[in-house]
Amino acid sequence: MSQDEIGSITDGDQDRTPELPSLPIRIVQVFTAPATLFDALKTTPKWIGAAVVVIVLGLVVQALIPAELIREMALSSLPSDAPPEQVAAVEKFMGVSNIIRWVGTVVFPILMILFVSGFILLVWNAILGGEAAFPAVLACAAHSYIVWAAGGLITMPLVLARQDLRTTFSLHLLTPWLDSGTYAYRFMAGLNLFGIWTMILLGVAVSRLYPKVSAASASTVMIGAYVVFKAIGAIFSPM
Repeated sequence: MSQDEIGSITDGDQDRTPELPSLPIRIVQVFTAPATLFDALKTTPKWIGAAVVVIVLGLVVQALIPAELIREMALSSLPSDAPPEQVAAVEKFMGVSNIIRWVGTVVFPILMILFVSGFILLVWNAILGGEAAFPAVLACAAHSYIVWAAGGLITMPLVLARQDLRTTFSLHLLTPWLDSGTYAYRFMAGLNLFGIWTMILLGVAVSRLYPKVSAASASTVMIGAYVVFKAIGAIFSPM
């Protein structure tokens, strides 16, 4: 084989774009081979299927929550000597809040994926001069959030066992001495392990979308933004 033929084969391998696998395989790759998945999404940015998976997982979680548990959590915010009319008002509002809860399960993930995609474009395109396309960023973000959604489903057995909707796999488990009424506890409880995992995946995605950016540095930025967001959220979260 001549040198020209060898060069032709090499060039062909370099120009070959990774083929995007089916949605079930992509779901597996989110957990097992995210870099390979993001390389394929960079050239074939499909996001709707992944977003649907995120929404469906959220709907399954909501369906698994017993109505009585939701009622008990709502009434727990009332003082023990609350008058009957106040209890009745809370129970009446629960009908509206249930609708909001189901609608939010569908709308919130989409808004979150769009927000994170916009953040990535702001930092690495607008500020740092990168050139990643919005569809590719959106596709990588949507697939990354499958981990976040799966975390809700994985947590459900513990929620049902403890009969507490506030149960999460968060960093507050490492600080059992913190009082649940303190800001520090709310902040640590907000740092969900699956959320951190999702931020790491987004960092890997950034490193594939922007070749000059390392996964470590991008993950650091994403986790840092996540921590800041949770720190602000803990100020306003209920006791």
